[in-house]
Amino acid sequence: MLIDLSKLIKGQELKKNIHIEFEKEKFFDGSEYIDFSKPVIITGRFSKNGDVIEFKGQIETELILNCSRCLERFRYAFDAPLEVSFTSNVKLSDEHIFIDSEEVEFDSIVESCIIFEIPFKRLCKDDCKGLCPYCGVNLNYVSCNCKQNHNFDLEENEEDNFDPRFAKLKDLFKNN
Repeated sequence: MLIDLSKLIKGQELKKNIHIEFEKEKFFDGSEYIDFSKPVIITGRFSKNGDVIEFKGQIETELILNCSRCLERFRYAFDAPLEVSFTSNVKLSDEHIFIDSEEVEFDSIVESCIIFEIPFKRLCKDDCKGLCPYCGVNLNYVSCNCKQNHNFDLEENEEDNFDPRFAKLKDLFKNN
């Protein structure tokens, strides 16, 4: 999504308000694909101060994420502030995003804001029970008998929870 800043760059305007709504394709954040269930809405103001154009505004949308505990997909309302500054002055490019045209590509800025603002541990609900570590059922919907058949407390019943692939590692700590 391109935003025209030509009047600000040329000094014909000092401020520009925007309210833009657009459809965004899913993107990969480095660990999973993030889908959008609603359009992205960007509202805010560009203002020029010397060679720097600052944007202060808000991003609103709804994302579809995977729950970190139960792996179910869920809708996540996203509403975050966005502050970014641009310049066409090479000397100031260490502190601001360098632009070499009169239009700014906002897609990568929106993606960066979303990646930065969404929680690292993404939960479908605060009390999500997750998956059973033994049979794999979603404990939010089904109760299983694994808790009775396998003791979840590793200290009390270590042998039931022992993975034979780690037998050699277990031997390392026998002398301690």
